[in-house]
Amino acid sequence: ELPLGVDRGAKDAKRADDGGRLDAMGIPRSGGAISLVKGSRLRVVRDDASSVVRISRIAPSSGEEMSIATIDTNSGALTSYRTPNGTSILHQGATEASDDGNESSNDKGGMIPNFVRASTDNDRGGIDLISKNMMPSWVGCMMRTASKFSSEMRSHDEYWRRYGLRADSSPSCVCRSVEVLQESESDHVTVKAECAIVSDKSSKELLYVTITYRVYIDHRVNVAYKVVPDKCLRSLPSLARVGVTATINHELFDIGYFGRGPTENYPDRKAGVDMGYWRTTPSNIMGVGGGGGQYVYIVPGECGNRSDCVRASFRDEAGKNGVCFVHDDDAAPGHLANDGGSKPTEGFNFSASLHGARELERAEHTKDLKDRADGEAPIHVNIDQKILALGEFAWMPVSGAENVVSTREEHNFRFWMLPISPS
Repeated sequence: ELPLGVDRGAKDAKRADDGGRLDAMGIPRSGGAISLVKGSRLRVVRDDASSVVRISRIAPSSGEEMSIATIDTNSGALTSYRTPNGTSILHQGATEASDDGNESSNDKGGMIPNFVRASTDNDRGGIDLISKNMMPSWVGCMMRTASKFSSEMRSHDEYWRRYGLRADSSPSCVCRSVEVLQESESDHVTVKAECAIVSDKSSKELLYVTITYRVYIDHRVNVAYKVVPDKCLRSLPSLARVGVTATINHELFDIGYFGRGPTENYPDRKAGVDMGYWRTTPSNIMGVGGGGGQYVYIVPGECGNRSDCVRASFRDEAGKNGVCFVHDDDAAPGHLANDGGSKPTEGFNFSASLHGARELERAEHTKDLKDRADGEAPIHVNIDQKILALGEFAWMPVSGAENVVSTREEHNFRFWMLPISPS
């Protein structure tokens, strides 16, 4: 084992004691999984009273039922996921509470669609920031009036506020229908949820999301998302991100990822950052260059992203239990060129923090955030197909097709969740 933060090439990513169970990229080989479930069968229960679909594996000899995954039919969220030895990957229960004690859709743990981020100084930049803080009141009033005729002058934060897409007022994911598909003697079950992302502010449907879970008998899960923005968002210059947010078991703080690192990087801040295998923890990943567990921005906001990731694993301190998120190339737009030839694709973006986006959004200073240590608090993980760039300066919002997340295009992405366990 090498110290945290040390660069290891992909060929050296395999742990020394894995017994050949991981391939050169550190991904579990299928051979062990096949022997693990030989003779087992899947059990699927749709419990309408509890509004869940439970998927489990029945052991052939003992008849013991081992839970694999649970999906909420009200929100489409993956609320429970366990490894073959029973380790719970997702944190159960509420993680953050609002000032009035109410919870929003991203406060209940599990894994759900995510389109918000804690605003950065650049996100707040634009005519709103300039007119309020740098001009006499009468000049500021005139500037704000003039900005109504130019969408590019207003800040992203102001737009997100209008549509209910800020991290402190994030929209809810509402499930319209759930379909459960399982073929006889199949090694997996498919759960397809048709959902709408609804603004808690206006009750408008902002986006339409189709979530497809393929849950395998060996505890692998393939997650596919299709995101279609509603026409009402066409005047919105950019979404903050398109992805999922998951709240991970606090014990799984040993992070290893193959992607750009070791410092944070974004679509417009990654050309000078190396690809490699990196080891870190949530308290370190939010600080540029390791950061010593300290947020490096005085006003907390979005930070800590890692780009072009092929995979990201979260393990316990012993390295024997956890989960590995793996980029699924087949779902990436442009994976195959029009002429049939292969074409390299970008991986996913990911970040991990001991504070949720709502907490970061509401904090005005780092002192407003509660002190938390690795292994003591749930881990807030973002896996994103695309994320808004940072921008060059704070006075005007980020622009340019390569830097924004389109509100006029359909987004498709897919990834694997692979269990890590001694078995």
